[in-house]
Amino acid sequence: MRFVKFTGGAAGVGLALTIAAATAGAQTDTTRQDTTAIRDSAAVRSTQRIPVQKERDFSRSNVRSDRFTRESTGEVMINQDSIRIDSLTAAAALDRARLDSVEARANALDRSITSFNDTIRTVRGEITTVRGELNTMTTRTAALSDSIQQLNQRWDRFRNGSLFNNSGFYVGIGSGANFTTGAMKDLGYHEGLHIAVPIGFHRPGTMLGFRGELGIQTFDGRGPTSLGGSSFSNPDPEVLSAVGMVTLHFPFGTTRRSNFYLMGGGGAYNFRDIGGSSTLSDRLNDNSTGDNVTKLGVTGGAGLEFHVLGPASLYLQSRFTNVFTDDGRLTSATDGSLRWVPLVAGITLR
Repeated sequence: MRFVKFTGGAAGVGLALTIAAATAGAQTDTTRQDTTAIRDSAAVRSTQRIPVQKERDFSRSNVRSDRFTRESTGEVMINQDSIRIDSLTAAAALDRARLDSVEARANALDRSITSFNDTIRTVRGEITTVRGELNTMTTRTAALSDSIQQLNQRWDRFRNGSLFNNSGFYVGIGSGANFTTGAMKDLGYHEGLHIAVPIGFHRPGTMLGFRGELGIQTFDGRGPTSLGGSSFSNPDPEVLSAVGMVTLHFPFGTTRRSNFYLMGGGGAYNFRDIGGSSTLSDRLNDNSTGDNVTKLGVTGGAGLEFHVLGPASLYLQSRFTNVFTDDGRLTSATDGSLRWVPLVAGITLR
């Protein structure tokens, strides 16, 4: 009985194994076909689910050595391929997302570059405009510099200009006062007007020169005067003078056109309108009407000349004048020479 059961059980097991092998072969072929189709097209997926049953009964009461059932339909391999395909699909989707992100960044960078290029073009345009303005300003500055240089040259020519082409020749005019001293004052003559017209030659920056002066001097006669027991009537005389002097110049200043100078020389003095009964007529030994008497004299002094502008210079000078006369018959108690000191300010043109 036991043998029959064992034989029947073995036959059942064999039959079960045979059926399982056949089923597995069929399923294997089906799985291979499905796998090939999935490889050809990642989009094709199996829609048919094959049930997998695994039965094991390990209960002590039901465990038998002759009953062991196991079913396997091959769905494990299909699931592994499906999981791999899903993984590849997810990786492809992730790569696509990464590519989209990179493309978005590239597009943003391209827009930034385009904006930057636009900014560069704008800046270049502005730089070109500024360069044009700078060139214009440079041209105007150069023209203005040339104009200023020309003005400076004209100013220098005018400031250091000369009416006589810097030859050293000069003329001028001046006026001031005469202050009498010595016999001239004792004879009853006091301060008067002095007008001078200097004419000379002196090159700027040199020491030696020549100066001639034409002058008109007047004196204040004190009217009736008693001298040596005699009475005199002194009108206001006039003296015309022409003197020549040697000058020594000591230039100073940046242009060397200003000078301190010494002068000395002599000339002729013509007394006019002295009156016939004046002390001056007695001193000059004039036996005529006393209208015109000429005497010789010497003079010497010093002066300052300040260059102002162009050919013009201002001067201030004073010199001592001594006119030689004879002792008068009625005024012999005084010195025989007539003296006065003019103080003159004026202008010279070179």
